[in-house]
Amino acid sequence: MRQGMRWLGGLAVLVLLAGAAQAATTWTVVTNQDCTGVGAPAGCCTAAGQGYCNRIKAAGNEMMVFATFAANSGATYTTNGDTPAVTQLAKLGLNMLLPGQVCRESVGRTPVLVRSSTPLDVSGHASSSTLKIVLYNSGNTQVGSGDSITLETVECQLFGY
Repeated sequence: MRQGMRWLGGLAVLVLLAGAAQAATTWTVVTNQDCTGVGAPAGCCTAAGQGYCNRIKAAGNEMMVFATFAANSGATYTTNGDTPAVTQLAKLGLNMLLPGQVCRESVGRTPVLVRSSTPLDVSGHASSSTLKIVLYNSGNTQVGSGDSITLETVECQLFGY
């Protein structure tokens, strides 16, 4: 009986570990309203409900958005990146996202937003998104599939209208 219980206990631990390793990253757009304090949940937060998250500046007929994307708690990296939900992209305050961006990541990785070379609908009306956040370590190697990226943030300068 004890051997059977020990085996079942070991199986439960194995199932939990296997399940945890498969969790994809959920990227959320951090807004000032999401801030709970200085640096929480992202470096753009200056106090509860305040910060410089998701700032929008006019640039002629286009807009420049300084957006912060935060990985969820328990996030593990997926090879070739994960796609932010359309509802999160709608928080950017743009209708279309244009090619060209500059990004930096909170722990020194190099983030790249991978997308097509045509404008991308980020209004929240699209059924899906082709935008992916892909992370690279030093030496230009992609972060390993399954590596923890819990609570890491990516700050980007985006262009759109």
